[in-house]
Amino acid sequence: MTPRPRVLFWPLGNPEIETAQEDARRALGNLKQANLDITSIERMTWWEPTEISKLARSLKKEEFDLVLIFSATHGTVRCITAVAKRYKIPTIIWAIPLRYSLATSGLASSYLRERGYFVRLLCNEPTDEKVKIEVETVARAARANKESKEYKIGIIGILSPLMISLPYNLALLKKRLGPTTIEISMPSLDRTLKSVKGRDVENAVTDIEARYPVKVSKEMLAKAAKFQLAVRKIVKANKLDAIALECWTNIFPKYGVNPCLGHLDDLVVGCEGDVVSMSGALILKAINGVNPYLTDILAVDEKKNMIELSHCAAPISLARDPSEIKISDRTDKRSAGKTAFVNFSLKAGPVTLVRFYGMNLDKIHMTFGDLKSTGNYWGGISPVVESKGNAAEFLKNISGNHYLITYGDVRPELRLFAEWNGLQVRED
Repeated sequence: MTPRPRVLFWPLGNPEIETAQEDARRALGNLKQANLDITSIERMTWWEPTEISKLARSLKKEEFDLVLIFSATHGTVRCITAVAKRYKIPTIIWAIPLRYSLATSGLASSYLRERGYFVRLLCNEPTDEKVKIEVETVARAARANKESKEYKIGIIGILSPLMISLPYNLALLKKRLGPTTIEISMPSLDRTLKSVKGRDVENAVTDIEARYPVKVSKEMLAKAAKFQLAVRKIVKANKLDAIALECWTNIFPKYGVNPCLGHLDDLVVGCEGDVVSMSGALILKAINGVNPYLTDILAVDEKKNMIELSHCAAPISLARDPSEIKISDRTDKRSAGKTAFVNFSLKAGPVTLVRFYGMNLDKIHMTFGDLKSTGNYWGGISPVVESKGNAAEFLKNISGNHYLITYGDVRPELRLFAEWNGLQVRED
């Protein structure tokens, strides 16, 4: 369960005007109906920002994703700027169409923007429900932006030599998208594999067979289960939020397995060493709580406005029906052998299709549509998305093989994330 974004509500205005106090109370009541964790400053201040530091220190909770400053009257400009400067996080200034609130809020907004602060200025009545939607969107983006700097991703192997459209530049990745990375050596993986006890593998196989229909041999399942137990150990020991593995070009030739059973644990796990997409997956998950599906572009039908995708396993939390989840085999494209993976149909519904990319890792390509159905391709999962944009333009701008599928429309949050991190956005 993804925690709700943490929002600090700070009312400003002339405290001697009872209607201003009432407007602040109504605005706070409005926001409390949103999916937000709200902390409120109880005392309304204005004009001189002398009490801002004291009021901030009185709060039990210090960490917030977003500051929402409610301006109920004129004369709040210096207080607004003092609050924004103190927290240095995305800020919404909510002015109301009364008492010169917008005039003073506009002054503060202009001052802060010119100094590099992100500020969104609103002018709505205290009970206007549109504010809740706006604040939730900005708060989700702010939370994802903040948490992206705290993530840690493990890498086993390197970026696959097939992934020629992405740089393997971990310092650049940290600068652009936020996560720290740790490279786990093959000898370290070997040692972890050797540390996995036989009875633990037997118990894992028994557990999988009890929960899911298994369409592979016990030997193949045991090999995949052992590898997953080792990966689980590595994730725990290194306190990882996600892990990228160079599968078909490294892991599979060496061990005869792929990391696909990691999806049974609903890990954020990716193949072909695509640590960029793993960074994107964590950002998306922070926005909406959904562990996205890393998939390949398979075909685009311009006439039908359809996009077909295909890849190996997906997180089991995306399953249309958990009772349909089964363990199947997937053949290596070079016919080097087979491996066990998780197979099921994905839930239908609105989805956003996203790729983080660029030789400078400074671009996002995305579109929105409806996931209609899930088929099979080479034994893998093959979802079909009806684009609500322009599939022909999407085809022109395809930027690589891997795209992330997440549920719902997260384009507004991604636009904000891009703005804060200097990324270019292409939408089709």
